[in-house]
Amino acid sequence: MEGRQEKRHSSEVAAARERRSKRTIFKRTVILMVLCGVMLFVPLFWRLWDVAIVHHEDYQSRATKQQTLDLSVSAARGNIYDCNGNVLAMSATVYNLILSPKDLMQDCVDKKDYTGDDGNLNEGAWNAAVKAAQDQLVKDLMGLIPDLDQEKLEKQVRATEYSYREIKTKIEEEDAKAIRDYIVHNKTSHYLYLVAGTQRYYPYASLAAQTLGFVNAEGGAVGIEAAYDDVLKGTAGRVITTRTGAGTQMYNNYSEFIDAIDGYDLTLTIDATIQSYAEKTLAEGIKAYDVRNGAFCIVMNPKTGAILAMASSPGFDPNNYSTITDQLLNQEMEQDANDIYANLKQNNPEKLTDAELLEQAQAQAQTIVDNAVADANSVRQGSIQYTDDMLKSLQTIMNHTMEGAQGRFDAFMNSMKSSYDIVSSNRKELSSGIITEKEEDAAPETDGKNA
Repeated sequence: MEGRQEKRHSSEVAAARERRSKRTIFKRTVILMVLCGVMLFVPLFWRLWDVAIVHHEDYQSRATKQQTLDLSVSAARGNIYDCNGNVLAMSATVYNLILSPKDLMQDCVDKKDYTGDDGNLNEGAWNAAVKAAQDQLVKDLMGLIPDLDQEKLEKQVRATEYSYREIKTKIEEEDAKAIRDYIVHNKTSHYLYLVAGTQRYYPYASLAAQTLGFVNAEGGAVGIEAAYDDVLKGTAGRVITTRTGAGTQMYNNYSEFIDAIDGYDLTLTIDATIQSYAEKTLAEGIKAYDVRNGAFCIVMNPKTGAILAMASSPGFDPNNYSTITDQLLNQEMEQDANDIYANLKQNNPEKLTDAELLEQAQAQAQTIVDNAVADANSVRQGSIQYTDDMLKSLQTIMNHTMEGAQGRFDAFMNSMKSSYDIVSSNRKELSSGIITEKEEDAAPETDGKNA
């Protein structure tokens, strides 16, 4: 009996130990799981905190940039008129033709059409189809825009890693209409499209070019265009466009549009007719007296000081300001280049090729031309300074004359005011005397009647 009780007791003790051991293991497991969970959660929580709280604005800005494209819309530059309302400088709408070679490859040729039942792409057939689509586009664009460089165009079309390539810039409305019809008819707007811009035109070409100046990519470069750039350029607008999942820009989908504010017009005192005569006379004088370092003249209204014409030589065409239009200057440049080339060829220690020698000769000749133009500009600046000094002196004389006249006028007015006051005072005294006499005459008559 005692043996059975001891055996049962031992069994209970062992069971109790086992239960305690299991509970300990369970507790340790739970603690370990909690610790592991905490160790895993803390970095995750910290990352979420960093993304959602600390750098929220930064990541939001990045996401917006990835999904949208903020484009600037140029404002129409203000016109420049002469004193009679003739347009000397104006802006017109032009277009840039943009191609996305990446979208052309992806959208024109569907890979599914060249994928077999086993899921493998027939790359040879697919590449051939892509090339055929590219070749067709090159052919179509050369038909629409014959002056394109075909070799360059082929390279642009086959640059499939890019989503933006400028095919043609400064396309005028007449040519843009044919391109627009092609885009609509062939449904190419997702990879071929027109973007509107502005182009500066000078209807009178070289007339008053030195005075007007010209406009480059940064705005007004020289002349009136530069001096009044803030007035003429206006305020640019904005177009916010969306992107596709592949990152392709969707120019036809606008999410926000802010209108551009066009620049103000500017009216000069210059008279286009007088300007033309001045330039003609200047050219005749240069030819007659064999002037080599440039010339300049100013026509001014002596009554008002208004500048009616400012002519300078050598001139240029602001529509194409990088091209030398002066015939004499071109001849001199060509002669200088030939002379320099001959000298370089005779003395050629570096054994340069004819092409390299010609390039050096042209560069040196261009330097000579640039120096001549600088000298001409120096003459022009000197003439302008002289005219300004003359106008300053005239302004001083007129100011002194006005001050003297004002002083004499003020003295005259003071004298007249004094005389006026005396006359007014005398009239008042006379008026008082007349009234008193009437009253005195009326008094005896009243007394007589009463009696």
